[in-house]
Amino acid sequence: MDALRIKSDNQILLQKNGILMILFFTLLMLLLQGCGKSADEEDGINKNIPSTSGENLKKYEPLPVLSDVVYDFASYESVMSTDIAEINETRAVKGIYVSGHAAGIDTWMDDLIHLADTTEINAFVIDIKNDSGHITYDMNLETVKEVGADIKAIRDIEALMERLYAHDIYPIARIVAFKDPFLAERKPEYAIKNKDGSLWKYKNTPWLDPYNKDSWKYIVDVSKEAAKIGFKEIQFDYIRFEATSSLAEADFQGKEALQTREEVILEFLEYAMEELKPYGV
Repeated sequence: MDALRIKSDNQILLQKNGILMILFFTLLMLLLQGCGKSADEEDGINKNIPSTSGENLKKYEPLPVLSDVVYDFASYESVMSTDIAEINETRAVKGIYVSGHAAGIDTWMDDLIHLADTTEINAFVIDIKNDSGHITYDMNLETVKEVGADIKAIRDIEALMERLYAHDIYPIARIVAFKDPFLAERKPEYAIKNKDGSLWKYKNTPWLDPYNKDSWKYIVDVSKEAAKIGFKEIQFDYIRFEATSSLAEADFQGKEALQTREEVILEFLEYAMEELKPYGV
């Protein structure tokens, strides 16, 4: 029995050694084949690697960085038809944001105007219709009076405008468009609704319906009043839908069939530009 066991073990050992020898010779042949690659083949491979000569490096130089580029949106249309000399003469607008509350406090405005007088600041973006939907001065507009939207934070808007003009400060009116909880609660027919007819809200804030043409008119009428008082530019904010999936459950009563959100915002902008064109803003 012992002799048979020894013989069996020897046969297994020989089989293992045979397998190892086959693997060894296979690996050796592969190595020899790689070492025998011709110079032409190596050159063919190297041809695909870009040269690091100065001539080739020029091809990969980064594009120049354009610094001090001025974008003057107030004169956009005129700039499009002028030559380069006229573009260089365009005045750059460098502004700061001023809340309605700050604009109504004389001492704060003294500091801000001094800042403009002593720095490159030459424009103020002033809240006229803020994030809450409040109008920041006593605006002579029927709907504003009807709902009581004017909070009169700026007590004397004419005097404020005179100061800005006297110090050569470019006045820009900030008009928050569709985020208007104040008007939405008092004019629910202008607002986004749920399917049950209640006000749609995002984080407890109702919004005006961008599909509703009455909400368009209100926003643009406020903008016209700002232009009449002396503002040279209108800056619309929140000119969009709220970015939330819960809008899928909303009922847009003024929506036309197949009209997308992007299309209705563009349509509003076209309407606003056409209506405000006579006011020079």
